[in-house]
Amino acid sequence: MAVLIWLHLLGAALWLGGLVTLAMDVLVAYRALPPETFRPFVRQAGRAFAGLSAVAWLLIGVPGIVLADRLGWTGPVRLKAALGVAILVASVLHVVLGRRTASRAAITTSRALAVLILVGTLLVFWLGVRVSTGSA
Repeated sequence: MAVLIWLHLLGAALWLGGLVTLAMDVLVAYRALPPETFRPFVRQAGRAFAGLSAVAWLLIGVPGIVLADRLGWTGPVRLKAALGVAILVASVLHVVLGRRTASRAAITTSRALAVLILVGTLLVFWLGVRVSTGSA
């Protein structure tokens, strides 16, 4: 059981740490790079994060499902899982829409999804802490 918890937390740390690092990189690049250099930089940074995020989601999902099955699918755990799926779907949409650089609406939607992904991730973390401490 301890190994499952450790793997789940490792995946969560990789995901949130990667999101924060990527967000900071994009903000600094936006202020420091000319527009013609900024977009290729963001595209490359996103591709680099994609591999890490795939590993993170496997480490979050597989042990998380096993733990939920062993410990019980309480209401907060079900909510946490549903939010996790929503974040994963939003992440895929963010990537797909972000590639459509000719569409202003797609770029705006992709940016809004990025904010929702971060907020949703923080909410999942908060729920995880509440579940683990028995206060949920």
